[in-house]
Amino acid sequence: MNPRGDTGRVESSVSYEDSLNTERHHRIVRRGVSFGEDDLSNEPETGSGMLFLCFQANIENQFNFMQSAWANQKNFVKVNVGPDPLIGQPAATQQWPTQWGEPNFEEHSFQLWVKMKGGEYFFAPSISFLKTIGL
Repeated sequence: MNPRGDTGRVESSVSYEDSLNTERHHRIVRRGVSFGEDDLSNEPETGSGMLFLCFQANIENQFNFMQSAWANQKNFVKVNVGPDPLIGQPAATQQWPTQWGEPNFEEHSFQLWVKMKGGEYFFAPSISFLKTIGL
């Protein structure tokens, strides 16, 4: 979920530089570890998925913001593009061009690819904080 400057390319943005600076305040450090079926040509029957872990300074301004304001919105970054087809939580129907640069579109329906099974928020103190505990 990194718009890579796209929020600065819409007509309602203040300026490209201001939009890019705002985008940078929502970045997170993330990693995913897959588990279960390794053969991607077979649909797994049970027990496959990804363990997702991310670190950020502000949970509300970073992960929660990115999921609700970027991944789940049908109008991000342009009107009616639909939620993110991979990680967005509402199931979506999107129109995609049949050929690059052509005005013809086809509708594609996306099921929920990501099904959240649970989650926890943990506090991980910074190194500078840990160094001051003994003082």
